[in-house]
Amino acid sequence: MRKRLDEFGIDFAVVYTTLGLSFIHMADDEMRRALCRAINKLNADTFREHRTRLTPAALIPMRTPQEAIEEIDYAVKTLGMKAITVSGHEWRTYPKVLADAPDLARYARYIDYLVLDSEYDYDPVWRKCIEHGVVPTSHVGTYGGPTHGSISNYTFNHAGHFAAGADMFCRALLLGGVPKRFPALKFAFLEGGVGWASTLYNSLVERWEKRNGKEILRSLDPARVDRQQWPHYSASMAAASWLRRPMRSPRRRDPCSNRPRTAPRSTILRPVVSRPVSNFAINS
Repeated sequence: MRKRLDEFGIDFAVVYTTLGLSFIHMADDEMRRALCRAINKLNADTFREHRTRLTPAALIPMRTPQEAIEEIDYAVKTLGMKAITVSGHEWRTYPKVLADAPDLARYARYIDYLVLDSEYDYDPVWRKCIEHGVVPTSHVGTYGGPTHGSISNYTFNHAGHFAAGADMFCRALLLGGVPKRFPALKFAFLEGGVGWASTLYNSLVERWEKRNGKEILRSLDPARVDRQQWPHYSASMAAASWLRRPMRSPRRRDPCSNRPRTAPRSTILRPVVSRPVSNFAINS
């Protein structure tokens, strides 16, 4: 590869692992940390003679901030590595299930976004990145997750999962305030294209325009509701639009039987409200 860099027009390349992506989310603490350490040592040794043109990215486990900090220190200070890749999320087991029914723990997981609603504080990890001058990069998707978790179709799971993972991590970083607390820290997202970033940027701008403090007070302040006109509007927009028709309740399954249970038919009044269409489009 090094021999062809000039042919490709590449001056310097950062090399990322594929094999290591299966290590970073391993549930076993000892195995996860040992494998990440082993592949970092292997890659550092393999690329050492090519370090003027190629540098491998260290694999950093993120199960806890402490293990991430320890591996960053080792990769940069001991192995001399210049780049790192981190997981953008962690699968965790609900503590109650882990304590009461450990055999079922693998079926009772949730996604920890690390920087938003996490039980851990990952700010020390970002400070460590700044200290060592490394940029956290994310190359972990959502393969096997709720949006990419088919039990029969590989393509369903693989298509777009890196973009989905990048979107999730970037969204959590922004809404978790990491760039504001660490304005000098940069992040990179790999192998997901750029379409997700454009969509996310547009979505965040739309929500800011509609839900920033000033706009909420202008459009949704309860004090601005004209209570005297409210009965008039309600009556005029819903006038003569009541339909009487039988409604079937949703079919429910009896937990003690294999047969679905249907609730009795009932007759209810349902209003059909005629109202003007609001303009929900927001320019960006």
